[in-house]
Amino acid sequence: MNQIEISEDLSSIPDSLLQGVTRRAEYLADLTATYLSILDGFQNKPIRLPGNALLEMAAVLEIGLWELSGAIKQLDKKLPTFMEARTAFAARCKKGPDEFIGPQSTRLSRQVLHIWIDSFAWEGSEILDAAIVVDEVDEDQFVKIMADFIWHHKSDLEKLIMEERHDE
Repeated sequence: MNQIEISEDLSSIPDSLLQGVTRRAEYLADLTATYLSILDGFQNKPIRLPGNALLEMAAVLEIGLWELSGAIKQLDKKLPTFMEARTAFAARCKKGPDEFIGPQSTRLSRQVLHIWIDSFAWEGSEILDAAIVVDEVDEDQFVKIMADFIWHHKSDLEKLIMEERHDE
């Protein structure tokens, strides 16, 4: 797992990664807030939760979304399933807020972040509104996949080309 050391000087971190992590943080905050807003007992009531608990909850939710989208099948990383992560998170919550104190309390969140950094297109959600898993691929396999894609979508591509020509 790659480690990125954060210091005063962020110049060694690509802008696309910083922007991607910022967008991802906003997305996960919205996802977590939406999830909390639909839970029974939390609707229209102010609640106070440890920030690290919210980070861990967001990681659990993201694993669930990766499973739903099928992205998790493309990863060769060791991650708990959504059900395993949810059960472990619930067990930690039952222990109380002290369970979410300190840097070790966000292990799942950090693991999911590193997998996202290493395995997903940082700008995929911004450009295509999708989680895009990136990996090294055999050149022949890539050519076959692209040829199959183009063949199956040739009429869509023809329409796009015609629209582009018409707009010029």
